[in-house]
This record gives sequence, structure tokens and C-alpha cells, in this order.
Amino acid sequence: MNSPTHQRRLRGITGVLGIAAASIAWSAEQPLDEVVVVATRLPVPAAKVGNSVSVLQRADIDASQAIAVSDLLASLPGVGVTRSGGPGGLTGLRIRGAEADHTLVLVDGVQINDPAAPGGGFDFGNLLTAGISRIEVLRGPQSTLYGSQAIGGVVNIVTTEAGGAPGGSLQAEYGSQDSTRFRADVGGSSHRASARLAGEYYRTDGISTFGSGDERDAFRNTSLAGRLGYEIAGNLNLDLRGYYARGRVQTDGYPPPSFVFADAGDYADKRQRVAYAGLNIGEKTAALQHRLAYQVTHVERDEFAGAIGAVAPFGEYRGVNERLEYQGSWRMAPGYTAVFGLQHETSRMRNDIDPLAADTRTDSAFVQLQGEPVRGLTLTGGYRQDDHKSFGSHGSLQFAAAWQTSIGTIVRASWGQGFTAPTLYQLFSAYGNPGLKPETSRGWDVGVEQHWQEERIRASATWFERDTRQLISFLNCPDPGNVICSAPGHLPFGYYQNAALARASGVELQASVVISPMADLKANFTHAVSRDRSPGSADYGLQLLRRPKQVLNAALNLHFGTRVTATTALRHVSASPEMNFDVFPAQRIALDPYTLVDLRLAVDAGRDWRVSGRVENLFDRRYETVYQYGTLRRAAFLSVNRSF
Repeated sequence: MNSPTHQRRLRGITGVLGIAAASIAWSAEQPLDEVVVVATRLPVPAAKVGNSVSVLQRADIDASQAIAVSDLLASLPGVGVTRSGGPGGLTGLRIRGAEADHTLVLVDGVQINDPAAPGGGFDFGNLLTAGISRIEVLRGPQSTLYGSQAIGGVVNIVTTEAGGAPGGSLQAEYGSQDSTRFRADVGGSSHRASARLAGEYYRTDGISTFGSGDERDAFRNTSLAGRLGYEIAGNLNLDLRGYYARGRVQTDGYPPPSFVFADAGDYADKRQRVAYAGLNIGEKTAALQHRLAYQVTHVERDEFAGAIGAVAPFGEYRGVNERLEYQGSWRMAPGYTAVFGLQHETSRMRNDIDPLAADTRTDSAFVQLQGEPVRGLTLTGGYRQDDHKSFGSHGSLQFAAAWQTSIGTIVRASWGQGFTAPTLYQLFSAYGNPGLKPETSRGWDVGVEQHWQEERIRASATWFERDTRQLISFLNCPDPGNVICSAPGHLPFGYYQNAALARASGVELQASVVISPMADLKANFTHAVSRDRSPGSADYGLQLLRRPKQVLNAALNLHFGTRVTATTALRHVSASPEMNFDVFPAQRIALDPYTLVDLRLAVDAGRDWRVSGRVENLFDRRYETVYQYGTLRRAAFLSVNRSF
């Protein structure tokens, strides 16, 4: 553990860097003329969006050289990432301190959260960056447009669109841990048809999932993403999309006879299939447009456990989510638009552990209005009504405002509600409770953004707060005779209940400066306090687990002519609370703060060739994001890219 003096120094460094980030750094904010979709379900200029949104374009993804989407998202303000082990390990993403299960994830508009997971969340461990052209992160409760599970925020992933001149690209990469990556995409358009197909293969020997282990846990992944568009008539277009990912990751576990966390021969086989078929009705310039769509997601997980050399099947999990959707948009008058829609969603899951087979359905209607009553002021308001098979009707409201002044200042504010329906596992498993209520949240944020010298200098600050109620927690009942374990139908080990309350508040600082044509500095800083507010809780008033209070991201880019770019990237994470379950009773501990430095170099070699390389964790820092789980030490990678 670090000494108190060392911890004070790190806190001091964090504070200084945070002030510097607020004063002279670059932000993940989008340019004013960039279009944002996720906040309103319609393309809207960033200056007219009142919600807090970050946008990553293909150029940002390429410049980061990131393989995993989670590593890319960790660089954004308000986003926390934890991973249980090396590449492919269980990876959770928390937006503004919300639970990992409270992030709704979309690929090309299709929800890909896992209906078979106990909390219904999405495991980012199997999601790589190949074929992705754009990522939008929407912070705060967002159930008005997106329904259940958007209680903490939304991550919208957009694959490369079909169309354009025929062409594509190829990439090959090799690096530490015998890591190999091959990526390719090709597409174009001809007359009425357009198509795009991207694929990737990645494998690595990895590291030991058990942080103190010496046996490597490998990961391999194959993914495909495709789009097909066809103009049936001038006002009728067919839109087909598909996504497939399969990953196999070796992990560690609790092998006999000791049944303590150690090296083991466990592994998991994960598969995801996403399909979308839509009809877009109406000319692109028409005031009234319609979209009819069918969406389906299949998530399959097979888990195996046991000592090395003696692995046996441990569990089989299957989840399916289907949605029929109608969405309309209407430009009512100059500066005024409406988006409205109907959805019918069915979720199914089964596993062979309980065993359990269950399903549910939700019918929804939503409407959102946006208008500019006076020049520079954009107001947005929306309402959604959901009817859930198990818990009935639920309504959600949201309001947002964006005011763009003539002196380069933008003021944003939003207030919204979120809810998450209990999962099928929480309702109907052996530990389920059919009487559960939805988890709900209310949150607001206010932000100010300033631009100087034709956007060469930019700075912003956003304050936020969110209360989350009726959080579902697991009541542990090791003693069946205990009076608190007398709920009908419970098992001796316990059951799910609505018992927890949490509050998160903080500030996100972002800014930018173009120092010269050769250099620009980039950074963001987040200070977030996420506390347990559950009445009677032993942790009342304490920071929630795996939520550091401060996170700083910074990057200095140096441009040598037009062909060479060198980047030094820094990430500092303060101490975060965790639980040690190796002792009885379990004890609350703190994971040490850490600072990581990466180096990246990209060279445009001409004739559509590009060579890039990076060194991750330059100073070989040992750290943890989950107690006792390993993390990557210093590693180097080199890749070659060819466009055609």
C-alpha cells in the first residue's frame, strides 16, 4: 500500500493537473457544426443539444490505436471502466458513478445488453473497434427516448455506413503477449445499392487473470459488421444491418480443493449476433418522414470451470431481445421538430444452472419536441410511457435547453428520469423476487462552454447530480433460520430485494488549446462523489465500490509536418474502494491510485500506406481496477495500414 505521504502527493498532483486541464487542455466536446444523433434520435447540430454528449469519430478511433472499445471510452469524462483481468475479461462501464448494468448499449440503433445476465448489463470485454465509424456517449438518465436500462446513460455505436466510392482498407498488427490483429473493410455504392463489410481477427496470449498468478489466459475474437442499403423508390429505402462477434477468453477461478481464487483452467465462449431490417419512408428533404424496423439481438455464453487440465461445463446462458419499432419525425416549422414512436419489445432468457426459462415484453410510446423560440435558444422536452408485463406502466420525462450566445458561450442544462426494469433473472430465478419494483433515477446537469480565437481555445465545465432509488441488491441469507430470510420461496442463500439508494454528484472539466501548428494539448478531468444513501446500511455515506473520485486524461500531440504525429497520453485514477472477500466478515479496502503513460506514433508513408506503433503503460505500473485481478504491464505494438 502507498504511504499517507505518497497518497497526499498523488492527491496534490491530481489537483494541479485538474486545474491545468480546466485551463489549457483539449476536450472531447464536438465542434459546434458537428451533428449529434443520440440525444434526440435526429441529427442535430451540437450547439443545439442541451444534454451532455461526447462524440468520437473514426479519426479519433484511429488516432487512439485502441483495440477494445472500453479502452477508448475510458478516455472520456465521466466514464469509468473496470476489467477483471486481461483482454476479453469481464468489463463494466459506469457513467457518472452509476452501476455498470445501468448503461444502455446500442450498435446501429439495436440494443445489445444481455437479457440472460443477472443484472441485464453489457460486457464490453468482447467489443472491439473494427468496423466502427462513430461512438456517441450520452450521460445521465435517458429513459424518455430509450426506455429501460438507460438509467445512467447511453453508448451508441455506429458502424461504417454503406455508400461512397468503392474502396476499403487493410490492417495488420503484432505486439507483446504474442498479440496478432488483422482487420479489413470494403464497400461502396452503385446506382441504387450500397454495401459495406468489415471484419477483424484478434488473438493474444494475454496475462494471468489472477493478479498473483503466473499462467497466461489467452483471448481470441472474431467480429464482422455489415450494412446494405437499397433505394426501392425515391421515397422508399431498405436498410439492412448486421453485427457478429465471437470471443473465447481464458480466466481463473476457485479450483478445488481450496476453492480460493487462483490460476485455473476456466474459460468462456461468448457470441453476439445483431440484425436490423428497416424501411425509411419519405424523401430526404420531406417535412414528414417515417421508419419501420425489426431488430433482434442474440447473446450466447458457455462457461467452463475446473482445475487446469480438468475443465468441465459450468453453465450455458442464452438471451434474446426482439423489437418492432416505428419512428416518425416532423419538421413542423422552421426551427421546430418532433420525433415520436411506438415500440414492442420481447426479451427471453434461459440457463441450465437454475434451470430457468423466462420471458417478458414491454410496449412503449414516446414523443419529443424541440424548438427555437428565440434566436440561439433551443428547448427540448419529451415524455415516454412504458407498459411492462411484470410491473405495469411507467412514465418518464425529460427537459433540456441549449443557449448559444454571440460571444462564443454556450450554456446547457438538462433534467431527466430513468428507470430499469428488474431483469428476468432477478424476477424468476431461484433467487428471484416477482415483487420487485423498477430501479428509478432523477438527474440534472448544467454546463458552460466557451470558445476563443476561432475555436483554437475551448473550455467547458459541467456540474451534475443524480439520485437512484429502489436499487436492487442481493440479500445474503446464509442462515435459513434468520427472521430476515423468511420471504416465501427463498433459497437458503438469499434473494433479490429493492433496498438501496445512491447519490452521485460532481463536475466534469474539459478544454482545448492549439498551441501551434505543430502541437496541441488535450485533457479532461472528472471529480465525482458516488455515495451509498441506503437507510440502515453499514456503508451509509461512503463512496460506492469501484468508483474513484478523480480521473484525469491528458494527451500532448506533436505534428511533424503533415505525415508524422507523436502522442504522449496520461491517465491518472485516484484510489477507489473495493471489498476483500478473502476474510470473514468481508472487509472494505482501497485500491491504490495509479498513473499510466502511453506513447503513440503514426507515420503517413504515402501511397495510401500508414505505419503506427504504441507503447502502453510506459513505466510498467502495477495497478488494479478489480481487487486481485491482473492488469496489463508495459507492452509494445506495431501495425501497418493500407487504404485502397
